[in-house]
Amino acid sequence: MRAHTVAATGANYEVWLSYRLGRNPALREVIDKRVASKEGFDSEFNNEIYERFFTATRASAEWSWPASASPAISARVIAFLKSAEEKSGDYGRTLETAATDLGRGLAPDQIANRSAK
Repeated sequence: MRAHTVAATGANYEVWLSYRLGRNPALREVIDKRVASKEGFDSEFNNEIYERFFTATRASAEWSWPASASPAISARVIAFLKSAEEKSGDYGRTLETAATDLGRGLAPDQIANRSAK
């Protein structure tokens, strides 16, 4: 992500982790073509590939949410999902900081000590 100046967001980490793991050949092809074209990864393109490859499953899950679910349960689920999204953003920032520290030559134990504070 850093090599292509991709912003450190939860959605971008999800895309690039999937790319790195190679579990989605179509996603890999789209990113590889973009890298080869040297067009870069602006927020519009990043959002587009996230929507294309990662929101269809969320949308289908949303459509299947039972109509009988109480508003209280729905509110708890929404609060949980918002919390998870915030935590994934925090995690992404932690990973980016650790990667920067490694790039600056800090040892893994020094990075672990910094993040524990």
